[in-house]
Amino acid sequence: MRTSLLILSALLLLSACRTEPKYSRAERKDITDAVFANGSIVYEHQALVSAYAEGFLQPYPFDEGDSLQKNQALFQLNGDAQQIQTATAQIQVQQNSENADAQAPRLQQLQRQIDQARESAALDQRNLQRYETLLKSNAVAKIDYDKVRSQAEQSRLQVEGLEKSLADAQKQLQNNLRNSRQQVALQQRLQSDYQINAPFAGIILELRKEAGELVRRGESIARIGSGSLLARLYVAEEDINRIQIGQTTFLSLGTEKGKTYEGRVSKIYPSFDERQQAFVVDITLQAPPARLRNGTQVQANIVVGTKEKALILPINCLAVGDKVYTKTKDTLQLKIGIRSVDWVEVLEGLKEDSELLITQK
Repeated sequence: MRTSLLILSALLLLSACRTEPKYSRAERKDITDAVFANGSIVYEHQALVSAYAEGFLQPYPFDEGDSLQKNQALFQLNGDAQQIQTATAQIQVQQNSENADAQAPRLQQLQRQIDQARESAALDQRNLQRYETLLKSNAVAKIDYDKVRSQAEQSRLQVEGLEKSLADAQKQLQNNLRNSRQQVALQQRLQSDYQINAPFAGIILELRKEAGELVRRGESIARIGSGSLLARLYVAEEDINRIQIGQTTFLSLGTEKGKTYEGRVSKIYPSFDERQQAFVVDITLQAPPARLRNGTQVQANIVVGTKEKALILPINCLAVGDKVYTKTKDTLQLKIGIRSVDWVEVLEGLKEDSELLITQK
């Protein structure tokens, strides 16, 4: 009698621990297919303001959030040595300009020597003509005529030599003047590297250096932005081919909890971003909040397709290999379309009225 009671108790306990199977059905619903992506709010155009020379940063009157105009002076580096080189080059230009002037002492001296030589040459030429006449009448000896002719030739050659010296001096002085002007232009360009201007009109987003700090060539001093604020999203490789310009996007902003904003895909960047390990997509917000801030974190769903009255199945009915088990113990192989975390779209392999075993929690 006691043994029978023990067996009956065990059977009742086993029956109490057994879980009854649960079933569900597929149903028709309008569904949306979307690609999830995250990113942040950025300005349409952003740039780093970097130094072209090395020097200590001078005090500046700007702060983060201030507006800028294109080519507006932003930062000045201490370039005393460069200023001295520029001033020295300008002094050299002044000196070379004075030396190249027609009234310069050196050129005036050469010109006086030429004038004197020309007078002597003219006198010798007249003397030669007189001796030629006298020679014809045998009034002078041939040897005396040859001496006069030689003197006239030497005077002519002296004039030509002095004229060539003047031309060479003028050419050299003009070359010196041109080279010194080029040196001034070079030094002024190098000096301009110590002043950093805004590449475009915009706003200062970030200041990276303080007054008095040493800035090396190529170091960034600030980051500036311009244009409208937009959402820059990072899309996985397997999803990028599903994205197209103009697709509707629903965004959640880190600064606006519980609110959703609508946008449109406005740009798809062609290159893979190695740093983010994703492709980059820009979203233009249709009605952004009044205080949209640069750098705000964003989560978004880019709508890539919609379907009306699609046959959908709860995800917990789907077994490994996209199979389902019916209440009548049949195993069905399904062809699946859109998937979400809660449901899947059934394209083929299932009747709407089938009761399906829930295989997952």
